[in-house]
Order: sequence, then C-alpha cells, then structure tokens
Amino acid sequence: PDDLIEAEWETGRIYLGNAETIARPLRLSLDEALTLIVALRAIEATGELGDARVVASTLAKLEQATGSHAQPLADAAGRRIRVEVADDEESLHLPALQRALAEHRRVHLHYLVTSRDEVTRRDVDPMRLFAHDGHWYLEAYCHRAQDVRLFRLDRVQSAQVLDVDGTPPPQARERDLDAGIFQPEGHDTVVTPDLEPSARWGVD
Repeated sequence: PDDLIEAEWETGRIYLGNAETIARPLRLSLDEALTLIVALRAIEATGELGDARVVASTLAKLEQATGSHAQPLADAAGRRIRVEVADDEESLHLPALQRALAEHRRVHLHYLVTSRDEVTRRDVDPMRLFAHDGHWYLEAYCHRAQDVRLFRLDRVQSAQVLDVDGTPPPQARERDLDAGIFQPEGHDTVVTPDLEPSARWGVD
C-alpha cells in the first residue's frame, strides 16, 4: 500500500523497478492461506470458468504448504459457501469463447439486439471476456460494425469458433470501463421522463 512500483514490458518480458518490498517471496499467514484455499475451491467448483489445471496446481501447493493445520478450517468454511455461476445462456458459450480468445480465432455469432428485437449474424475477433454486475460480456472487434463492440453472453444465441485468424486489427482498442458498461455516444437520443408523484419509485 502507498508504494509505487515501476513496470515496463517488452518482447514478452516484464521489468520491475522500485520493488524492494516484493524482492523476497511472500510469506502467507495461516488465515491468508486459508482464504486462498477456500477461494480456489470455489473457483474449482465453477467447472468451466478458468483454467482447471492452474487452479488445481495452485490449490495443491497451498494445501501442501499449510499441512494439516488449514484442512479442517477450509473444509468447515467451504461448507458455508454457495457458488453461483453464470446462467445457462451465458455459461453455455463461455468455453468456446475462452478457447477462441486463447487461440486467436474468429467467432461467428448469432446475437440478439434487444433494442430492435432482431437476431443479427456477425463475425467478431475476441479481445477479452469479463463479468460485470452479474453478467458476462465479450468485447470484440465486430466486422459487421467495423468497430469494437460489447456482447452480453446471455444474448448470444450461438457462437461458432471459425478456423480463421481472429487477431483484432491494430485500431481495435479495449473500452475504458471506469465509466460503466453503457457509455452514450453523440447520436444517442436523450429522454427525460416526467413522473407523477406516485411513480417516484422509478427514480430509485
């Protein structure tokens, strides 16, 4: 906290400076190790989310390092955790999209545009997958729009990974999500609702 670390990356390597605070391997307390073990078990329970081999390997190393001390505590904490993954529509397409992203493959989508109640067909080059406010999104360069677009996974009706290079073009840039998912554009229509007193709940 409050320490800035310099980082530079090029040709596949990351160079750190002003990083004396992390010069030695991190030592975890039993509570910290227990927290990580429980979190990794929760991730493991989600199945298709993430790389199962990495999760299993990290979990095994933590459990070996803590020995028999953390095992009963982790078991007790794990019984109180309820893991919820994406709904069926979202989780159905996650594995294929993760593979397309990892292998830089283009994807053919059937995507529901709710504002027009229209199913569109489009080829996209995946850029990243992320979760926000309980929904999964694919950010990709859309060849139909000739621009970067966000696709909510519960509106994806089908996703076919193509045997075509899906590296996004150089002009494709990830959206800055600090301002939220919805970011108005210049041509968007601004609507001001005029509410009766009985409809004030709509503001909330």
